[in-house]
Amino acid sequence: MSKEGEYLTFAKDLLANNYSNELMTCKEELLDIWTSISIYETIEFINHQLKRVKIDPVPYVTAIPIITRFLEHYSTGQLWSLAYRTMQKACEVILAIDAQETIRSTIYLDLFMQKGIQHINNDWNLKLFERWGFQCRQSDYSKFFFNQVLAIYDEGFTNKPSLSVIGNQA
Repeated sequence: MSKEGEYLTFAKDLLANNYSNELMTCKEELLDIWTSISIYETIEFINHQLKRVKIDPVPYVTAIPIITRFLEHYSTGQLWSLAYRTMQKACEVILAIDAQETIRSTIYLDLFMQKGIQHINNDWNLKLFERWGFQCRQSDYSKFFFNQVLAIYDEGFTNKPSLSVIGNQA
């Protein structure tokens, strides 16, 4: 069994044995898990978008700190919207400067970061991205965590990770 499978089995066992109240006392840990899910789902969405236009994926080590910072201000759904809208500008820049393949994902990530910082600095709101089709589906781990563990369902996608949302479920 894979590590993810072991974690899911463990989580199901905890919930089946009515340990949900005990889980809700670990709010900081739950927030860390929520943030990690949001980071990885955002990076996966970005890399899926890049793959569609034949650009190499962004390196996790580079993307994680950027997305972590943005999650202090925006939800996963809002970051997906930012990522989606950044793609058009990135393609324009890449074509205009005839960028080498090796730097295309860096150009994308730089533009993503610039747009995100601009939204934060100007206190602009980002519209939510609407999940559509198989290509934008929620991971099974995410679905289980938000639906079964936190019982916040779509709020895991539409709200930024926060103790206040977790606290409402206690």
